[in-house]
Amino acid sequence: MKTISWRIFLVLAVMLRVELAAADVKVFESLFARYQANIDQQFIRMIPEDADSPAILYKKYLDHRKAKALPGQAESVEYLIYDSRAGKSISLWEARAADKTVVGKIVKRDDGYLIPLLNGKDLKIFKYSPKQQKLESVNLKPFGVKAGNSVKQLFHISTGYIALVDAGKTSKLVFQAYGSDEQLSVDFAYLQLPIIGIEDVAEANDTIYIAAKAKKNLDETASFLFRVNNKFAADSVKVEGLDVDPRLAQHASFISTTHVQPSLQIVSRKRNPSPPSLYLYRVGEKAKLIWHFDFDEIEAGSHLQISGICHDNYLFARRTKPNGKISDTAEFRLLNAEGKELMTWTKQMMTNGSLVDVRPESIGQSVFLISNFSKLEDARRQDGWYSWMGLQIDRVPVSEVCSTNQKVS
Repeated sequence: MKTISWRIFLVLAVMLRVELAAADVKVFESLFARYQANIDQQFIRMIPEDADSPAILYKKYLDHRKAKALPGQAESVEYLIYDSRAGKSISLWEARAADKTVVGKIVKRDDGYLIPLLNGKDLKIFKYSPKQQKLESVNLKPFGVKAGNSVKQLFHISTGYIALVDAGKTSKLVFQAYGSDEQLSVDFAYLQLPIIGIEDVAEANDTIYIAAKAKKNLDETASFLFRVNNKFAADSVKVEGLDVDPRLAQHASFISTTHVQPSLQIVSRKRNPSPPSLYLYRVGEKAKLIWHFDFDEIEAGSHLQISGICHDNYLFARRTKPNGKISDTAEFRLLNAEGKELMTWTKQMMTNGSLVDVRPESIGQSVFLISNFSKLEDARRQDGWYSWMGLQIDRVPVSEVCSTNQKVS
């Protein structure tokens, strides 16, 4: 009887510890919020310099609109960096909304961060130095295009460019260091599959990781993970296929993480509008599928919804409709390194509005929840209700959550 009693006590103690931790993580620290009548605002990227005072890249649609019009119908848009250390925003770029400016991957270089902006065919590169709170336009030696080749995609990493280049009947992955004319390339001909494109690029442990997609036939695609050392030596290339249904549309992204090794998220969906599925791969010697989640609602886009936190945990977040009508609440799931769900909890994030999307992001040992939302004005105007888009960023206190799980080696 004593043994049984002690076992019951231990079970109750573990349940209580998890319950207390779940209560702790509901106490968010508000870091940044933007909401303003007549102006739509959206989160773009975090600049991961300092977990205590991160910088945030966001955009503002500068024109007034009616409640039923879409933000994308605005005439112009402004991109800004909010520096939480200084408590002020710095204007980065203004453009016509119709130009559909694309913000590239932000990468650390020297004492700052490179921010590439593609506006139509015009590529602008800015360097932001958080410590000096300085923003400047930079002129990098352009990526060289050889005769007979065409550049399909261009990525920035900390040391140079990575490009997907069409070279006649084959595709090549080409690296060119900043300030150099020399190019190193890897030929994809041996795959015997046409590469559709590069999905994402990550750097860790002196290795460059590249998520790519290839065409199998008219109706099927295949996802691959490439690895090459940071010297871009051809004999260091390793490639492996990722086990995702080839009949589904796929989008791969490397997640923000505090772990030593990177992790990869793939969002897949049927080509017709349908709820997507999310696949999480932990990348070690091989990419291992550890968890997958089937959404029960149609979700727009393929933004990151999972982040590597603490030593070897993961935090997944999604918007939910607890009342069946309005997506005003975020649901969280804590996973361990093997994909086992350790804890699930919810937190109401909005009043008088709805979440457009939510995503967790890790910087150092801190985890942030980023929310884009749409919120009604407090009072009805004469011609109807007006709603505006805004954003907020909260710090999630995960230290107690992570302590509920024993480290998995």
